[in-house]
Amino acid sequence: MIDTMQFASTAPELILGGGAITTGLLTASIAAGAFVSSVFSGPVGRVRHHGLGIERAIIAYGIAIAAFGAVLLAGAAGLAAPPRIDEDHANTVVLVAAIEPALISRLVDARYGGTGDIPANRAREFTATEESLLARLTEQLIEALSSVWSEIVPVKASLRARETNVAFAALVRPDEPVAVTRFTITPWPGKEAQVEIVYPVSALRSVEQELLRSHDDTPPPAGEWHDRLAAAVGEIRFPARTVLARPELSFSELMQLQVGDVIPVTLPSLVPLLVEGRKIAVGTIGEHDGRAALRVERIETRRSAS
Repeated sequence: MIDTMQFASTAPELILGGGAITTGLLTASIAAGAFVSSVFSGPVGRVRHHGLGIERAIIAYGIAIAAFGAVLLAGAAGLAAPPRIDEDHANTVVLVAAIEPALISRLVDARYGGTGDIPANRAREFTATEESLLARLTEQLIEALSSVWSEIVPVKASLRARETNVAFAALVRPDEPVAVTRFTITPWPGKEAQVEIVYPVSALRSVEQELLRSHDDTPPPAGEWHDRLAAAVGEIRFPARTVLARPELSFSELMQLQVGDVIPVTLPSLVPLLVEGRKIAVGTIGEHDGRAALRVERIETRRSAS
């Protein structure tokens, strides 16, 4: 699945005219000038003092150039109309985000109680539910990219098109270089998916100086680095489980096991709390807020890091 996104810079910049209207006026001015010349061709032909006529034409030309320069100075000083961005043409960067279709299908399957075990080589259209999830992911991706790029240059991002056929997702010519940022997502063990952001190198050159100014090789202070690492590690989640009983059955009993059989078990006074197969604590089984719960009675001795 290919999403084509558009990033329009919102940084203040003087743009004279801009857009299709200005282009049309400039193109039409050639014909307009030819028409005006034909209208005044008779009176101009009767001018006797050619030197004086040329002098006045030069003066008029100089006044027009001075007026154009005054408009530029007024715009740069903020005295004229506020700067305007032509979001359709000026400072626009188009990039492509590629998301594996299998990732969308697995997320939808897991959302509705499945295991997320969907074949990667799918060949079908997205369902309405998958389209809805894809739209939400795209919105969040655009928001995240806008937030990151706004630290370098103010941008306004929008979704231009979505295409499920790679052949129709044209970004640049085949011989043009691109820069690819690749993210690997692992929502389930052993099921990796990739999200790729493709930038035309020609578009990145327009913000090359801003990228260089924003890049800082100076490492953060030791204390700040330690705090960041501790905060990141503190967010890691581990699956914890507890074992209420471990009944033993003979092979013959297992072979004769039927629905409705009763297996007697003995509940211990203390049950273990296991994380990654290691006993972290022991406690007693009880109830809390209407749910079964484990009350920790003792923490096992932790090993100190060597």
